[in-house]
Amino acid sequence: MKKLLLATMLMLSPVVAIAGDISPISQSYYQKAISLYNAGNVSQAKNYMLKVIDTEPNFADAYFNLGVMYKNANIYETAIKYLQKAIALNNNDNEAKYQIAICFNELQDREKAINYL
Repeated sequence: MKKLLLATMLMLSPVVAIAGDISPISQSYYQKAISLYNAGNVSQAKNYMLKVIDTEPNFADAYFNLGVMYKNANIYETAIKYLQKAIALNNNDNEAKYQIAICFNELQDREKAINYL
């Protein structure tokens, strides 16, 4: 399952087949977060993504998406925190590593950015 459409719009894309991965209530929160984000309601989208994390603390895609939301809002330190959690849950998540590298680059910490690449 993937989490982000890295096209020109940087919109979060809904996950088609997540029913087996998270509970129905978490799936509902997740889909609501995606819809709100894509509609431009970032604040509410973050709240719903946090509900997903509360109910599914091991769901890496929720951390990734929350990290990307913060990165897109230029809140890099918070973005890094969530992206690092996504990587802790899924060490093979190269997209999360790339997003963290972007954050560190924006924070002028080139050494840490390179470490994530």
